[in-house]
Amino acid sequence: MLIIRATKPLVVDYLESHLEGDYHLSKESLADGIRTMIRDSFDDTLVLTAFEGEEIKAFMVGCSEPASDCVVLIQAWSDAPLKTWKSMFLRFCLWAEAKGKSYIRAETTRGMEQFLKDFKFQEIARVMSFRVTEENHEEIVDEMIARQSQKVPDDIPNLGSSEAEVTEPSRIEQIAERVEKGKGKKDAGTA
Repeated sequence: MLIIRATKPLVVDYLESHLEGDYHLSKESLADGIRTMIRDSFDDTLVLTAFEGEEIKAFMVGCSEPASDCVVLIQAWSDAPLKTWKSMFLRFCLWAEAKGKSYIRAETTRGMEQFLKDFKFQEIARVMSFRVTEENHEEIVDEMIARQSQKVPDDIPNLGSSEAEVTEPSRIEQIAERVEKGKGKKDAGTA
């Protein structure tokens, strides 16, 4: 079995069918992202592949996190013997060490048992997700309206706006208008 470090985005054509999308990223978007990483950030990207003839048997895709002490194992898959898989992981570790990193971090939607057992990974966190949609904006706004009637304790300093800066101004204005209307209704109800 031949283990190589892929240097060209063309390799993604071989591993794309084995990529695993997740809640936020389709398989196709992930494939495009890996192609871009190989092309534009090669020094901070590692794509290891194991081939038997023309058939891909395993791969590991990782990137170096510049502001942290870790590299990220973005995606991995294997149908290779454990010996090959462990050899690939050793190469991944050596790459991380060469990048000056002390840790490998991984998130997966696949089973993580193999990494916990064979490579001694430790589960250190749970990943959560929140889907931002207009429908759940309504729930958040209703919650904001309900909290308007609660008095803020005097010992909490005013550190500025708590509004998110990432929302378009027109959307913020719509939400503020709804909150004000809701506040007016509460004030009218208590008068």
